[in-house]
Amino acid sequence: MEPILEFLGLPPVVDQRPRFISLSISDSRPLTDLAQPRRLGLALSGGGFRAVLYHLGVIRFLRDAGLLSEVTHITSVSGGSVIGAHLVLNWDRYCGTEQEFDAVADELLTFLQMDIRNRIVRRFPLASLANTGRRIVRLESQRQLTRAGLLEQHYEQFLYGDTPLFHLPNSPRLYILATNLSEGSLCAFHRDGLLLQRRAAGGPGYEIEEVDMGLATVPMAVAASSAFPGFFPPLELRGKEVGANEGEFTRHAFTDGGIYDNLGLRMFHHLQQPRQSPTANRDDARNAQIDLLDESTQTPSVESTGNQFDGILVSDAGAKFKVRSSGRAGGLLRTALRSTDILMDRVNQLELESFRDTPGALFFPINRLVRRDQDATALHPEIQRQAALIRTDMDRFSDLEASALIRHGYCIARQCCRERNLITEPNMPADPPWDPVSQGKTDHPSASLLTDSNRTLAAARILQRSAARRALSTLFSPRDWPTYFWVPLLAVLVLTIPTVLIQSRRTAIRQAHVLSAVAETSPLYADVLDLLENGPGTQIPALEFKSVDTVEPLDFTGYDVVSDDRIYDLRGWTRESRNRTPPLMHARFRMRRTEQAADKPTVRIQLPSSEDSMRAEYLPETLRPQHFRAQTGPGQYVFETLLDFSHVPIDSDATLVVRQLMPPNMAEQEFGTGHFKFTIAANTGLVRIWVLLPDGRPHDQFKLNRFPIENPGQIELVQATTTHELPIGSIATFELINPKNYYRYECRWRWLDVESNARLRL
Repeated sequence: MEPILEFLGLPPVVDQRPRFISLSISDSRPLTDLAQPRRLGLALSGGGFRAVLYHLGVIRFLRDAGLLSEVTHITSVSGGSVIGAHLVLNWDRYCGTEQEFDAVADELLTFLQMDIRNRIVRRFPLASLANTGRRIVRLESQRQLTRAGLLEQHYEQFLYGDTPLFHLPNSPRLYILATNLSEGSLCAFHRDGLLLQRRAAGGPGYEIEEVDMGLATVPMAVAASSAFPGFFPPLELRGKEVGANEGEFTRHAFTDGGIYDNLGLRMFHHLQQPRQSPTANRDDARNAQIDLLDESTQTPSVESTGNQFDGILVSDAGAKFKVRSSGRAGGLLRTALRSTDILMDRVNQLELESFRDTPGALFFPINRLVRRDQDATALHPEIQRQAALIRTDMDRFSDLEASALIRHGYCIARQCCRERNLITEPNMPADPPWDPVSQGKTDHPSASLLTDSNRTLAAARILQRSAARRALSTLFSPRDWPTYFWVPLLAVLVLTIPTVLIQSRRTAIRQAHVLSAVAETSPLYADVLDLLENGPGTQIPALEFKSVDTVEPLDFTGYDVVSDDRIYDLRGWTRESRNRTPPLMHARFRMRRTEQAADKPTVRIQLPSSEDSMRAEYLPETLRPQHFRAQTGPGQYVFETLLDFSHVPIDSDATLVVRQLMPPNMAEQEFGTGHFKFTIAANTGLVRIWVLLPDGRPHDQFKLNRFPIENPGQIELVQATTTHELPIGSIATFELINPKNYYRYECRWRWLDVESNARLRL
């Protein structure tokens, strides 16, 4: 609370409401009885286009009551700035005859029914693409091609023109409030430039700095004030764009003024501050008791800037916070939007608590109800309640929504002025509230809905639906040219995407049938598909072996290896895991027992290892595998498995499946490379190797070498018969026809995700 009090110019006080003005509004002396000319302030709160319509009703009442011409200063926030700028730029027409007021109000209503938000949505993708193109060719992005810049363009094209701030009238003086994200403070655009609130360098508190902005425009200021952060990004302005000194004003980001002060009442404190020299003690000014008008003498009690007010009228169209007890937390965007709503609601509460009881400030709150016994021309209470809940978006407002808000604002202003006795009863407008939508049209749907008591329920239900945000239902409009670009494109996508999906599904089904057929005829493909879909599967058990001193050399006499199919699953070798996931070998051997093996019912298979244990399994179990281990040197072992083929008839085939977790000496990564070894010990007609590599880890320089098992130094480069390699994919496969037996083969490649200065062993 202390920063708020400091900005108000008051010392920290715990149990005392801030009083920054003391005005001459009283219940016993109406403004119309004052002898001297009246000086009124008008604060137009935020609240999107809902606020614009509500304020329009309030302004019409002030005009009918003769008070509008007495307004000398106006502060505006967000939606209030939209109508505030239009009001002062067309002041004579708003204060003129009824016909002039109706004509100028019709210009504003036409703008409100253009559906500004969705017009921006329809243009933003193309504008963003244009900005992207500018960045590609190294040009600066254009502010006008952002969402906030498009909002500024719409204000300029359809409402204010390219009007500079210095063309704003001196009376009434308009202050367009925005939140400066760069400084974290409130600021105000006005005819002389910018009032920028900055934190005091010497300690707590704030200082007001005046920045000259000769090139700043009214559309720019209103866009900065109304750039609601839920939809619009901040409006970024640089010194050269606004004509400010670039050394003092580099780049500042502005967003909705409601983030800091949604009422617009706070700026009146600065307006009534006494002028002091730059060397004056700020504490003296902060602690000074300022009474703008002494009620007994009707003369200023403190010399000030001349901005003494007889009253400040506050048109408050702020949104009522909506409790969502059953709502889900939502994602990042929904949480950010909801947090913004809570923050703005809390700021609004603090402002109301601070200034609610300020003498001389008269509030016209949108959520107040005017009873029929107070005003026979007021809307039905349920209509009033629903009107106060209408959305605050910047989309198209229907005739019923506009009519309800305008008439509600008119009646609220009239009742508040009547209760405070600001206008004598003979001068109080007694006609039904002004309604430009249905005026002179008794058969207009809005007029009948709001005036016919039998249709009150129907009107209330329509207005209840008006509280919901409209998106898809209003996204396109036949009156806006981008629609004719997006609708055909969307139609093409709507027709093309299902066609592509259906065709892709048909192709996938055909491919699945083909793969199934291939898998049925080729167990190898079935194993590859199973590994790709389901992973390694069950845990591979540790071998239970018997230690022996030596093992005999391999002898495959009488057995032909018809095919040797192997799958090396290295997908665990991701960049993150490195060697923590051991590779898996899944081998399938098709072996034929010949007549030479009539007296030889067993076959021996040997697997070398650098570890004293091994995780492997041999299938089928009908081969009754027996395991032995012999140590061939320090840290070197050979695991031998004895397989029983006695049940396999002569000249018949049998399939042996071996699943093994490869030991480190057979598969490893080092110096930015990966490699694994495999042995071909028997004469084989065809060897097919599949290597499953990790996704997202590209490789290149895939090579195949071999050397005799007994002579590791005799390395030869092997050209595989068939090779299919995907360097950025996940599978490499090759075939060897009639490879040499008793040879050890090595596959080696280079990983591309390692540092370029890594040492490579190729």
